[in-house]
Amino acid sequence: MSKKRVKASLSRKVDFPYKTFPLYIKRETRKDSLYPVHYHSSEIEFQFIHQGSGYYFIKHRRYPAVKNSVFIIRRNEVHSFVLTPPSPFLKKTSLLCSPSLLSRTHPFLRDRFQPFLEHAPTFQHQIHLTEKETILVDLILKELIQEMAEQQTYWKEMAVMNLASLCVVLQRAMRRQKKSLRPLDSPGRNQIMEKAVSYIEAHFAENIGLKELAAAVFCSPFYLSHLFRVHTGLTFREYLARRRIMEARKFLEEEKGKIVTVAAAVGLELRSFYRNFRKLTGLTPRMYRKFCH
Repeated sequence: MSKKRVKASLSRKVDFPYKTFPLYIKRETRKDSLYPVHYHSSEIEFQFIHQGSGYYFIKHRRYPAVKNSVFIIRRNEVHSFVLTPPSPFLKKTSLLCSPSLLSRTHPFLRDRFQPFLEHAPTFQHQIHLTEKETILVDLILKELIQEMAEQQTYWKEMAVMNLASLCVVLQRAMRRQKKSLRPLDSPGRNQIMEKAVSYIEAHFAENIGLKELAAAVFCSPFYLSHLFRVHTGLTFREYLARRRIMEARKFLEEEKGKIVTVAAAVGLELRSFYRNFRKLTGLTPRMYRKFCH
């Protein structure tokens, strides 16, 4: 397998256009109805929704993606996106930033960025902007895109200033919005999914099945299977497999243990581990570890 194909298979690794300036921004229109479950091990992600509708699934909660909303997704947070009919597309701006950028910038930006790195229990993953905030954010994003595209004198400094301004606007909006925007799920359905995903987080390394999980959250296997489809676009088995492989990737990235030990640590037999790992990453576990180091 060529190095180019290896990189393509690691689709959740952020390919920064400038290696010495780890900031990625792109305005795009997505037409794929499902963006698979994934996470970023190093970067913090901002998604600015301009048009269209759908749902973001972050950790164990579902949030409505509507116009003028912003999603903040921290490192190692499992997330996915699903379009909702009749919307055929989603117009958004994606911004990803590595914390390594902050270590080389002015303390003002580091201070403004810090609240987005903290793992507080009341952290707001979603912000709904006012019209005034939306206009201001849109202007900052356009300037940031322009600076990175044209690369005029001191473009990196200007990009950092734009990023700092963006952080200030978002923090003001977070203070205004004291609580996260409530998901559009009914309370019962949302509570079931929270309990189900929490159970998986605690027991994914064990031999758990849909019936056992359904009994743990007090609902029928059929209904729970339906909820997984609605919230994640995946079956229960697909979600569990992805969660296990995500955990395995962390072990392999940190060079922790032999392959057989990693497989056992995430609840898979070696043969099943190799099959699932290659299916989801395009690589064998050994190739993935070698590529990471």
